[in-house]
Amino acid sequence: MEQQTILIVDDDREIVRVIAKILELEGYRTLKAYDGLEALDMLVGNVVHLIMIDIMMPKMDGITMMNMLREEGCAARCIVLTAHSDFEYARGALLFGADDYLLKPFRDQELTHAVARVCRRMQPVSAAPAPKEKEPEATGYVRQAMDYIAGHYADENISIATIAEHLCVSEGH
Repeated sequence: MEQQTILIVDDDREIVRVIAKILELEGYRTLKAYDGLEALDMLVGNVVHLIMIDIMMPKMDGITMMNMLREEGCAARCIVLTAHSDFEYARGALLFGADDYLLKPFRDQELTHAVARVCRRMQPVSAAPAPKEKEPEATGYVRQAMDYIAGHYADENISIATIAEHLCVSEGH
């Protein structure tokens, strides 16, 4: 199987460095960009399977970049990174085809699980069913949050805070 390449786009160089190190230890090839314009330039001549995009960046924000990618027919999967707990940012990213999003700060395990989930969706489907992989144990809240989001997606006042309140957990959880 081909080594998957992940483009990490964030204006915080330390975040890019740390994410790249974690993903390289997991066996991924990484490319690094520090704003949306630089990332678009890097996509020329590079095969990229997954793009991790920060929403708030100088020169070109992540939502604008995702919109441009989709308009140009880019099929790379996307995971959005955001420090904003306001769900409007994540909702905008999901509307432009983000496969997942991570709320900063996130744990290494959250990062690697999100990347693995998205990369599994890239795998070609065979005629025989693949053996089912065991999902991480502590995902009960994730499933409940996804169900809540699905039921309240159109609500104008949905936010990380309202989801956390519904689940009786802290916003950082």
